[in-house]
Amino acid sequence: IYIFENNIYYQPDIKSSSLRLTSSGKEGIIFNGIADWLYEEEILHSHIAHWWSPDGERLAFLMINDSLVPTMVIPRFTGALYPKGKQYPYPKAGQVNPTIKLYVVNLYGPTHTLELMPPDSFKSREYYVTMVKWVSNTKTVVRWLNRPQNMSILTVCETTTGACSRGKKMELKKSTKVSLI
Repeated sequence: IYIFENNIYYQPDIKSSSLRLTSSGKEGIIFNGIADWLYEEEILHSHIAHWWSPDGERLAFLMINDSLVPTMVIPRFTGALYPKGKQYPYPKAGQVNPTIKLYVVNLYGPTHTLELMPPDSFKSREYYVTMVKWVSNTKTVVRWLNRPQNMSILTVCETTTGACSRGKKMELKKSTKVSLI
């Protein structure tokens, strides 16, 4: 795959045409398969927000939407006399965080994309996806964390149906709080 203008493209080999997997990407606002500032620096500790299945037939990816995140101006020094300002989504404590969705796309056979749904207790609330790991060719384990960072739920998701079953729920003590916004 490659990501261009925040959209994911799949090209099975160098002689094949590319297949566009997403079309919602917007520079600096909607990120498909790559992390925004919050996810890169504080949650995933990587710019990569996509994960291949062991057999390479499926791709899980985050869609991160920063459209409601407050912005700040960051100076860009371009060699001109004065720096130019770039509006940058930057959530501060208590402000709106990005909304996220976790998808899995099947790349062999008919291409289709399924959304993996968060646990019921996280729906209609702000939450993070802090981990996605493939445990087989068709199953992922996903760790969901609520915004107050006092509840973490591990789910096992069947990527052929999109169904996620609840694994382990952990109530986190204040001393185990992680440093997310």
